[in-house]
Amino acid sequence: YRDLTRTDPKPFILAAIQRNPVSIEGAREMDTDSIVREIAAMPDESIYDEPGRIAQPDEVWNFGRGDGLEKALLLANILQSNKPGEKMIIQIGDNIVSLETVEKKYQFKSRKRLREQRWVI
Repeated sequence: YRDLTRTDPKPFILAAIQRNPVSIEGAREMDTDSIVREIAAMPDESIYDEPGRIAQPDEVWNFGRGDGLEKALLLANILQSNKPGEKMIIQIGDNIVSLETVEKKYQFKSRKRLREQRWVI
């Protein structure tokens, strides 16, 4: 069930970045600022109630809502498609998730209650 409190996140992260074309296509005509505004405007509510179960980027895009961790992954998926190979870091902290790119740091609120960790994308 993609419960990242019980399983290694690496396969989930790989799938989030390599296998979610719908969100990439949906944001294709948008600049980065517009993408960020679109994602930030989505309700901060996951489609999954379980604290460790995380939606994939295309699910967040299609349902138009997501927890902050899910929003950070969605943004990373889209930005990675625009700049393949660019190093990004998702930092999971206490109620805050940040996505750090070469150019900027984006922050989102999260209620998923994952332990603090750092994902290099």
